[in-house]
Amino acid sequence: MMKIKIYFLIPASVAALALGACSGGGDSLPETGGGYGVYFKAQSNDRYGMMSSGGEILFDDEFDMPPKPAIGGVFSVMGSDLKIQYYTASPKPEAIGKDTYVAGGYFTEGVIPVVKEGQPVVLIDKSGKEVASLAKADGKRVTMVNGYFSDGLMLFSAERKFGYFNPKGEVAIKATYDNAYPFSEGLAVVAKSKPDGSMSWSAIDKSGKEVARLNISHDDMSAIPMYFDGALVCGADVYGKDGKRLFRTPSEWTELTAYNDGYASFREGGKWGVCDKDGNVVIRAKYDNPVKRIDGGFLAIDGTAGDCDISFVDANGDDIKQIEGAYSCRMLSSNRIVILDAEDDCYLVDANGEELDGSSYSEIGVEPMYYFNGQLMPHSTYGAMSLVLASISAEDTLVVDEAPTQSQAIDYEAIIAPHFGGTIPADFDVKEMVEVFNRCCSDSTPMYENSTKGFESFAMDYLETDMFSGE
Repeated sequence: MMKIKIYFLIPASVAALALGACSGGGDSLPETGGGYGVYFKAQSNDRYGMMSSGGEILFDDEFDMPPKPAIGGVFSVMGSDLKIQYYTASPKPEAIGKDTYVAGGYFTEGVIPVVKEGQPVVLIDKSGKEVASLAKADGKRVTMVNGYFSDGLMLFSAERKFGYFNPKGEVAIKATYDNAYPFSEGLAVVAKSKPDGSMSWSAIDKSGKEVARLNISHDDMSAIPMYFDGALVCGADVYGKDGKRLFRTPSEWTELTAYNDGYASFREGGKWGVCDKDGNVVIRAKYDNPVKRIDGGFLAIDGTAGDCDISFVDANGDDIKQIEGAYSCRMLSSNRIVILDAEDDCYLVDANGEELDGSSYSEIGVEPMYYFNGQLMPHSTYGAMSLVLASISAEDTLVVDEAPTQSQAIDYEAIIAPHFGGTIPADFDVKEMVEVFNRCCSDSTPMYENSTKGFESFAMDYLETDMFSGE
């Protein structure tokens, strides 16, 4: 049985995905009111199905590959040819159009950004019809877009500059920035280069007007360089929408998570606690991992994946219940927690740690996104974004620094050889296998990290399982 690898809320990690309506915090990030879900397997030898935030089964035993999260009633699945197709999130999923794509994002603002082999990014509607081309912006070749609209705008990159499209595919904010992030709560964090090579950071509104100067450096940026709860967290500092610090953090604090429902988790002396928006300590730093906000209280985790103790803590910081010796856990929503026990079974508990219905699962998949502030946050190594890259040749365009790049340090043959007893057969196509790996790394939500560790994981799946059968 495949174990669900759980990573906590740290930079370059992927954590949990929620299922439920948006709450508070503005109209940012993918709209979830249209319904959405995550994949699951009841048994390890089943095919993949989809469930809702409450654990209700939408459909089961349907796909050979895990579906991406369903947003707005639409999800995608990668086929054995490594191309993705979109489907309606219904008890009997129906294919949207006949086309397949090499990359694609999520259904937001009535459209989906997708890419065909050798083509630029286009927007399609829920029927699969192309409604706009994002090939160029003000005459410049577009190389990348974010995988979703937030606050009605989509981040894009053209010739190493960043701007924003509207849902019609029109340029809403010109590509003049040297760095930028998606909108959240009506603001986006952007930067322009200064003569000395450093960056000048600011917050802009949806018209492109600068509303606040941010006295920060790139090294201060958190894993989520976006506004939540009216606050922007940069390292251990917290700024309001006017660019001023909300409070001065103690020198002993080395890191803060983004705010969620009025609270953030702070790190002190290698341990994590909880503070409010005035900087007051609510729970002292005593846990091994960042503390997460859940309904009426907090979720705290001690230990590491494979052997951890999960504590359900009330608003006063007192333990309500503890689950000891679990493999790991994830937040499906603010009152639905996925527990993976030591026997490799998944089950759901509520915000008090009480088991919900007695059902167990082989897998509940929430990797492509995580749950935050009642919303879905696409997240990747490249920041709070889900990249969709244009499929055009390098000589036709410049490659953006933020896009995934093929690693030159991976010793592919050294990793492959042990799977064949030490010697790769002469008729085995190493080049084809590497090409498959690179495509898996360049999807909008990559299946593997483009690194030696990522290729080792890929090689196991490619050579030792039937995941890529037919390739």
